[in-house]
Parts: sequence; structure tokens; C-alpha cells
Amino acid sequence: MKFNWFRLSLSWEIGLALTLKIVLLFGLWWLIFRVSDRPTVQPDIAKHLLAPTLKKPIQ
Repeated sequence: MKFNWFRLSLSWEIGLALTLKIVLLFGLWWLIFRVSDRPTVQPDIAKHLLAPTLKKPIQ
């Protein structure tokens, strides 16, 4: 019985193509949802850092 190199190389090629497709789709999904979670306006760092001090009463 002769060994079929074409069948072996075809299975590796299909496996590699499917793996590449999954990696690219995951990367695209990650980029889309990473950008969609960002706020449209930059947060005000000064307000964020001063917020805990403003809650305390001044004595």
C-alpha cells in the first residue's frame, strides 16, 4: 500500500487554515468589543483624584 502524501498535506493545510481563521476572528472580536467599551469623552482625572477629599468636611 502506497503512502498518500497529498492526503496528509491536505489535512495539515485544512487544520492550519481553521486555526488561523479562529485566531483572526478572535482578534477581530477583541478589537471590536475593546473599542465599544471605551467612553466617548475622556475622563477628568482631576475630578477623579479630588472626589475622595471633597467628601470629607473641612475643619
